[in-house]
Amino acid sequence: MAPSQVKIRWTTQAADDLESAHEFISEGSLTAADRIVDRILTDIGNLARFPQIGRTGRIEGIRQLVIPRTPFIVVYRLVHGCIEILGVFHGSRKWPERF
Repeated sequence: MAPSQVKIRWTTQAADDLESAHEFISEGSLTAADRIVDRILTDIGNLARFPQIGRTGRIEGIRQLVIPRTPFIVVYRLVHGCIEILGVFHGSRKWPERF
């Protein structure tokens, strides 16, 4: 039996983060930017079936999904049976104190 799917909801900040990452990467290569964003979206889609695949985050109640073969980390939390995407961060970027 396949696991049930959980709804994914993006915050405005997270959507802006993803768009900014795409814009920055596309300055060097649009193909690379598209490929990385597709990988991020695919891995986030996997959260719908497996919400616990991310590791415990740096901030209590927050989880982190490291996107393989990219420098990006997706920050999310589980709220009322829903996954809330809080941010898409480059691994070298300074993290906010809270979300």
